[in-house]
Amino acid sequence: MKTRQQLTYRHIPGKADHPTNTKTNKKPFSKRTVVYFINLLNLQLHELSADRTHMVSTAMNGNLGGGGDLSSVPIHMADQGTDTYEREFHLDLVQVNGNRIRDIRDALRKTKGNTYGFCEDCGNRILWKRLNAKPDARLCLFCKEKREAASNRHGILPHNSQCVAVI
Repeated sequence: MKTRQQLTYRHIPGKADHPTNTKTNKKPFSKRTVVYFINLLNLQLHELSADRTHMVSTAMNGNLGGGGDLSSVPIHMADQGTDTYEREFHLDLVQVNGNRIRDIRDALRKTKGNTYGFCEDCGNRILWKRLNAKPDARLCLFCKEKREAASNRHGILPHNSQCVAVI
């Protein structure tokens, strides 16, 4: 399997990448470009699948950094709480990883149906730069920002926001 650095594709941004260019906004990517993204998606899928296998075995086996099993030493309640927290944390990571794997598989299915690289909301082509950064992107930047702004209006905070309590 190739690494991301070994996958090369020389793309020269131009007028075709601008969101206001309506001639190329509906035109699918070239076969060469789609093959590049298929390779990139397969590489990410392979890496995430290996990570997921490791995380599941770590969470289920209880090897969360306890330092070894000493059967003669009683287990303290705080240690049990820490182990439970770490197990739940790893299982949450497995779920997030599984969602990402599902998104990558959906993107690979789209490459077969010639719908890869198009925004699911507006139908315009997603910019090459965005797909290169996140090959499983489902929305163009404009629609993604629109959705995030709408969720912020409804009281849902973005992932990296900081909450400040006013007294």
